[in-house]
Amino acid sequence: MFINYKDEIGALQKRCYECKICSLGQEEVDGFDPHVFSNGKVPSDIMIIAEAPGSTETRKKIPLCGTCGNYFNNEILRVIGLERKNVYVSNAVKCRPEKNRTPTDKEIIICRPHIDAEIALINPTLIVSLGNPALWAMCGIKAITKNHGQIHKSRKWSNGKTYNVFALYHPSYILRCRGKKDVQKDVQTDLINLKKLINEL
Repeated sequence: MFINYKDEIGALQKRCYECKICSLGQEEVDGFDPHVFSNGKVPSDIMIIAEAPGSTETRKKIPLCGTCGNYFNNEILRVIGLERKNVYVSNAVKCRPEKNRTPTDKEIIICRPHIDAEIALINPTLIVSLGNPALWAMCGIKAITKNHGQIHKSRKWSNGKTYNVFALYHPSYILRCRGKKDVQKDVQTDLINLKKLINEL
């Protein structure tokens, strides 16, 4: 079946920016529309799911940009042999929570139809989740400290499929733990294993 990806992704983007179902999408945050849609390759074998936009993302309308984005591009994607232009990047929650707080489970559930539609369109071979909220959104699993560096089975989505999800720490957490050797060692091990997995796809 032919899929016009440009039209389909455009429709999803329009739906995202018009969404006001929960309070996050109803008001500007620091003078900016809180909505941030995905970006990247459509379709793509690799789909990256982070948690929610921050202040830089809401200004630039690009997920995972700014300091975290630079780390993601240069210290995660580069290490595993990928370029940003060849992956699809999105957030479990499409709007910035006030004061950059972590999105609640309820907000993730309300926002799920957006990510569900993206997954159905992208139909990735592998999803990489970044941080606790993203892992819970994808798999219903919490405790990233116990589940990072592992492959988990995702929820069943509206297309009837489940997907393999590789869990990583979120870049913001990794940056906060620069001085913690155990965390940095875990990150390097996780990236080595993720690179091996991607090379086998």
